[in-house]
Amino acid sequence: MANKTISIFINAHQSYLEKSGLRAEKTSFFYEMAETYIPILRFLDRVEEKKISSKLTFALTPSLCALFSHEGIQNEFCQYLNDRIELAKKMLGKNPEKTAILEKFIEKNLGLLEDFSNRYEKNLTDRFFRHYKSGHIDLATTTATPLFIPFFDAFPSVVDAQFEAGITAFREFFEVTNGGFLIPHQFYSPETERLIQLFGFKWICVDKSAFLGGNPTPSKGIFAPVVCPHGTIAVASDSRAEEDFFNKGGYATDGAFLDVENDDSLFQRTGDSSEDWGKIPLGLCFTAKNGGVYDWEKAEEKAKMYAGEFWANCKNKLSSAAKIAKDDVNLTFFFNASTFGHTWSEGMVFLEELLRLAGDSAIFTKDVAENYSPQEAFAPAVSTNRKSFAEDFLDKTNSWALRYVQKSAERMIELSKRFSHDSILKERILSVAARQVLLMEDAYLLEMIKNENFAEETGNTLKELISNFSFLFDSLGSNKMNTEWLIRWESSQRVFSNLNYRIFTPKI
Repeated sequence: MANKTISIFINAHQSYLEKSGLRAEKTSFFYEMAETYIPILRFLDRVEEKKISSKLTFALTPSLCALFSHEGIQNEFCQYLNDRIELAKKMLGKNPEKTAILEKFIEKNLGLLEDFSNRYEKNLTDRFFRHYKSGHIDLATTTATPLFIPFFDAFPSVVDAQFEAGITAFREFFEVTNGGFLIPHQFYSPETERLIQLFGFKWICVDKSAFLGGNPTPSKGIFAPVVCPHGTIAVASDSRAEEDFFNKGGYATDGAFLDVENDDSLFQRTGDSSEDWGKIPLGLCFTAKNGGVYDWEKAEEKAKMYAGEFWANCKNKLSSAAKIAKDDVNLTFFFNASTFGHTWSEGMVFLEELLRLAGDSAIFTKDVAENYSPQEAFAPAVSTNRKSFAEDFLDKTNSWALRYVQKSAERMIELSKRFSHDSILKERILSVAARQVLLMEDAYLLEMIKNENFAEETGNTLKELISNFSFLFDSLGSNKMNTEWLIRWESSQRVFSNLNYRIFTPKI
């Protein structure tokens, strides 16, 4: 009898934040830590206690792991939770109709603070590593930052550098690299597959459009892996499922679910001028999407019901595919971590119930690649999980930035060739310069500006990275080194600590 399985691949990323203080983008990250990452780890802890595996595959980007491990971020997150608790307590007397939900919110945040400080010792990266070592999750390596590769077609060594820095960072956080690699935005091309082979990875997870637009169309469609031209095993994933959750009529739009855009902390602070809470939301959301007071239990029941519907649909699709393929079949789903808690408050309840219903039918993505019979040799289409090759990232509001990012990357290549061997001081400066380039290549920064998601802050972040690099480039050109600036940058940007600027040197 053919096996009919699902696998879930979760992409977890946060663009690097270096400035201290309660900025809006940083509090959004803290909200995601509280509503997504700690709940995921709590679920994995329960799985560990039951001596079973979650069968979840994660790609944790180096910038996210660096932030999880940053002492300053850890302390600010504790303060963020304390601020939420204090504000909720002040709201108790002013909002009698919300007494029950406020009390539950306070209890929830006290629990988050307790688990973060004591159970996880403030370092979520280490906890993910523990679950990886014990086999409860699988991890895939990814690039240093999620650049959009087509933007750098003219600079192949930029993409090489991203791969090398990502692999080095993965080893730094998780000791070894494994067999799977996530290409940012699931961009597939023959050239990126060549890099996958060059660095020794065995499988990749691509968007289903790579299979459906390939030549020839694989006989089992997206329900079985294929062997790509350079020998890499490719697993097709459905990234549109996440989009469907949020489309009109999708699971996440149910009126019973929490309206995460309706933040009561904003109302409280602007309505009470005597309280100096600033203008940044703390994530005190108590209103349902239908406008009523949020009912926790009702929302969780709905999330479980939708998980049942989703699993029933999966089983129907798999049964139909198995009849045609007469072999083992699989459906792989690709999600961003923010779906489970941050953008869909009940998403973690949905995920946990789905995995409970699937039971042994849920497997790691690597098991699909390694154990399922691959289809015939196949040339996937050049593809991405994005709707287009540029429109998701660029418009008139941010097109200025790409020009400077590309020029900085070109200059970094020039520096790596000009200073192939130099003094220790210059090598330190060059490595800091390389760090600026890797960070500014994060395509999510462009997308955030385009979507007006902390657009001003994100634009300033990009400008600062570009300015930093230009200053370092000019310093090296004039042979005038400012060691005070160098030490400040080295201490503030605690990411890619083992970076060697020579990764930008062209290999041919």
